[in-house]
Amino acid sequence: MKKMYFLAAALLVLLFAACSKDHVNLDDDDGLVTSLTGDAWVSINVSNKSQGRALHDPNYQMGTPAETTVGEVRAIFFDENEAVTEDKILSTDEAGTPGQATGSTGKAFQVPAKSKSILIITNPVDNLPAKGSFANFTAFNKAINELDVSKVSTANKFMMTNAKGGLEPHYEDLRLYNSAEKAQAKPLAIRVDRVVAKVRVYLEAEQLADRAGDAIPNVGNGATIYDPEWTLNVRNKWYFPVSERVYSWVENKYGCESPFDQYDLGSYRIDPNYDTQIDPEVNKAGYDAQYHYFYDADAAIANKIPWKSAKANNTAAEYCLENTQTEEHNDWAYTTQVLFKVVFMPNELKLPNSDEYYDNAADNVDNGELAFGEDWIMLDGGYYTWDLLMKYIEVEMESRYYDQDADEVNTPIAKALNVYLKAIGLAEVDIPAFDEHVDPADQIAGVMDDFVALKGNVKTHGADRHGVVTYYKGGVNYYPIMIKHDDTEEVDNEFGEFGVVRNSVYDIRITKVFNPGYPTIPDPNPNIPDETGNIYLAVRIDINPWTWYSQVEQL
Repeated sequence: MKKMYFLAAALLVLLFAACSKDHVNLDDDDGLVTSLTGDAWVSINVSNKSQGRALHDPNYQMGTPAETTVGEVRAIFFDENEAVTEDKILSTDEAGTPGQATGSTGKAFQVPAKSKSILIITNPVDNLPAKGSFANFTAFNKAINELDVSKVSTANKFMMTNAKGGLEPHYEDLRLYNSAEKAQAKPLAIRVDRVVAKVRVYLEAEQLADRAGDAIPNVGNGATIYDPEWTLNVRNKWYFPVSERVYSWVENKYGCESPFDQYDLGSYRIDPNYDTQIDPEVNKAGYDAQYHYFYDADAAIANKIPWKSAKANNTAAEYCLENTQTEEHNDWAYTTQVLFKVVFMPNELKLPNSDEYYDNAADNVDNGELAFGEDWIMLDGGYYTWDLLMKYIEVEMESRYYDQDADEVNTPIAKALNVYLKAIGLAEVDIPAFDEHVDPADQIAGVMDDFVALKGNVKTHGADRHGVVTYYKGGVNYYPIMIKHDDTEEVDNEFGEFGVVRNSVYDIRITKVFNPGYPTIPDPNPNIPDETGNIYLAVRIDINPWTWYSQVEQL
């Protein structure tokens, strides 16, 4: 099940334009200005809705006061060729009193009469092009490298720009009047969107284990889940002050459903690296200049990752710049994703060739349940501690050396472990052919001694995966979850299925954790399509005034 919400147009700006009597003719009964000379008056009314599309029902969510407060308002006016005619910061009176959904009208002010369109920027940041440094809209709307998203999403200072994705008004030129009174009687509404997206993640309550052991969650495949946390990965470092709207695949087929696309221009957007992605396997530095990516969780880096709780009562959200891509680039390397982390501990460890649970206090296993935070191994889908794995290999060796056709006996577990040992730089354990002159017990003991002796080296190497063997350090598992925009089961990896769009809120609800994830944070991979990404989780993403989206995942 997938739901999606849009962040509602954050602001509605009612603009009123009127001419200065000294510079324009007053012959028009309706007060409209037709002369391109002189000045005109404008008055604005700022209203905001805080809403964030898999559209959720309802498909919008009102924003918090911190997400909708407007302080400073910058208004830039353009002529018919989109050349700048005026660029000013509105006074408190001119901006009016901003409000969510509706606001109060501001005091009229003058602008050049040749103005045909307007760009509104609320809470403008200081690295926008300065007044006088650009001649037209194209020059103003260049990509901005923003390494700190909090600059455009700080409490009470969310930057917002024209929701249309271009200059307003949409259907006609800016209507200018010859008096402030006439202008204020016929305001122009300008809607604005926050320039960031919003993401929240929740693990359903029944998934969580009580550390006291009083409750065991209903999870699949014999494991207990602890400490669910998340962060965002593949976060864009670039954005356009105003981003162009485009139709997603579903909107091209079924029409626009986004609650705040009043323009029918589409809910998807074009960001600066939308169609010019860099292969991280070829040019890592170039890739890193485009995206924030957490490559691993080693001790030196782990403390810098801003993990947030994913427990059911969690209210933490993370904001990010919008990140969109062409259909060709619907890959793990380029799609903003939730990096979900849990401590996944097996609780049904069994002895070889038996339904009896493994029980060994020295190995921190109590009746099949491995203690929280211990290392464990997955081999071809089975769960083991190192000591338990040795018991399985010992059974293989007994079959090999006591069987009359010993050399024909296969030892898949031992062979798989040897592949892993070689991959992490350790010597493979020699498994000699059956020798009738050597006691089978001695041959078995020799092989087992060599395997057992490697325990410390394997533990020191830590988390890794090679072949069918995965070593989980402390039981920590990672799950990348691609965030879905207009995704359905109808198609695979179509345009607009994935990505995060400004003024949208995405809720990811994880209903089940069936399987182990990655032992380390996987590197960005341009060869894994997004549609194949949910191989470990069950997730539902809700996107939210903010447009609201939601999605469900099972991992």
